[in-house]
Amino acid sequence: MDYKKVGIPVILFDYAGSVLAIIITVWLISFLMGAFQPLLVVTGTALAMTPITTIQLATNGSEMINEAGMLASNIAQGAATVCVAVKTRN
Repeated sequence: MDYKKVGIPVILFDYAGSVLAIIITVWLISFLMGAFQPLLVVTGTALAMTPITTIQLATNGSEMINEAGMLASNIAQGAATVCVAVKTRN
């Protein structure tokens, strides 16, 4: 595709494409971590995420994949518990 005919600067298009790919990747990985977190906890493999988190904290100063997925998973489990408690109340 010839970008000059479309009128989109190539630099801007490349930057937007890379940022969009990073955002989608982070959301997808966080979603998968949240979806599989209960299974990982039950099987004990959630502890395998600790070195990954430690490396990200040491390298970047923040951790945005494992914590976001765990937070979403814990909130969903808490909401399900509250729903069951409300439904089974006398």
